[in-house]
Amino acid sequence: LDNENLQLAQQAAVESAVLLKNKNDLLPLAKDCKIGLVGNYANNPDLLGSWSWQGKTAETPTIKSALQAKFTRVSSVQNQQLQTADLQLLKQQDVIVACLGLSAQQSGEATSMTHPQLPRRTAGFMRQLQ
Repeated sequence: LDNENLQLAQQAAVESAVLLKNKNDLLPLAKDCKIGLVGNYANNPDLLGSWSWQGKTAETPTIKSALQAKFTRVSSVQNQQLQTADLQLLKQQDVIVACLGLSAQQSGEATSMTHPQLPRRTAGFMRQLQ
């Protein structure tokens, strides 16, 4: 993207942010907040999906790198199936950011799912985090 389009994309991202319920005044997060990062998209630059076929994955920051640029205490778990040590690490964090979703091969014109829900394996992963 050239600078003008990059600025437009950043403005669109800011203006389309999802609103969250700020339960217990959790937000904004403090710079030294302990953040546990987990999921198959936590450190994966392939975040554009099939709907952005012209995007450049090499220029896409990972969620992990973006959080590390803003916060000082980011820990991540790489396992697809959480082990006891992973769960213990996550329980020590102030917040957990679960980076889950569908791959480009699971979405798009020719591969859209008939039931848009998390795959069974991913839903099981989320239950482990509760």
